[in-house]
Amino acid sequence: MKRDKSTNVTTSVEGVLVIDKPTGISSYDVIRVVKKWLCPKKVGHTGTLDPLASGVLPIVMNGATRMIPFLDESVKRYEGTLRLGMVTDSDDSTGRVLGEKAVNGSVITDDRIGMTLKGFVGRIRQVPPMFSALKHRGTPLYALARRGIEVERKPREVEIFSLDVTQIDLPLVDFRVSCSRGTYVRTLCRQIGEALSVGAHLSRLRRVRSGPFSLEHAVTLPEFERLTALGEIGRRIMPIREALVGLPEIEINGDLENRIRRGCPIYRRDLEGARIPRMEREQKVKILHDGEIVAIARAQLADRELRNSTMETHALSLLRVLA
Repeated sequence: MKRDKSTNVTTSVEGVLVIDKPTGISSYDVIRVVKKWLCPKKVGHTGTLDPLASGVLPIVMNGATRMIPFLDESVKRYEGTLRLGMVTDSDDSTGRVLGEKAVNGSVITDDRIGMTLKGFVGRIRQVPPMFSALKHRGTPLYALARRGIEVERKPREVEIFSLDVTQIDLPLVDFRVSCSRGTYVRTLCRQIGEALSVGAHLSRLRRVRSGPFSLEHAVTLPEFERLTALGEIGRRIMPIREALVGLPEIEINGDLENRIRRGCPIYRRDLEGARIPRMEREQKVKILHDGEIVAIARAQLADRELRNSTMETHALSLLRVLA
């Protein structure tokens, strides 16, 4: 990481910085703050959080932006609160109220709420909300929704791995959910309200994990600014190799690294003497030289086929050269 001594601003960083996004600002507002302090040439984020939501927002900078397609963020975890008895046009507390119903505790019991939530565990279908970043003919749905326009959206299948009640204080229900990428928690709250026949919307949401990134890795914006001013933010930036911790690794020699940089395929004979991890066909794998990631590749043969093959079959196909 290089620093401009005259301005005390970081001018070159690479890796993932996990920000604990506060409520009330957009994910892009966080990008603006990072740009102001670190001045990265390239910067982006994974997994947008609405202004209502707080929590884990991974910021990917410079060369690390090339690894975004290979990040395993297939599992996300949230803690939130839904409000029973009130439906809004955005399915959250920022929207216009469309209808209200009284919530009778003798009918909407704790047991009934718990059983209803359990009923959503597994594969379910959701219709993306109009107040979302999905695009219709090039226009974000939320832009159409703000103009009072509603368009047809196709249902999509998502998976709820776990969904538990943590506290009930009617009409509020605190919950914890682990779900697949692409799940709309706002929509899930509406679906729960419909199942209980009283309606509901999301009133609070905090993302506690997104794939390999959790609140343990995160810094708040004030802490980010303080550490950057002190020149210490580098220790909170996760290297590419650590961010891709879920992918197996193959260490290669310098000659093969040079071939990879020229775009050459990797054959079985090139891996003689290398430690080959257990992997299945189509498994993505990190290619390393001297401990640094050179490329991401895909196994064209499973581990057992690779070890037993006597043919000069391609062992790996390069997906992207990162170095």
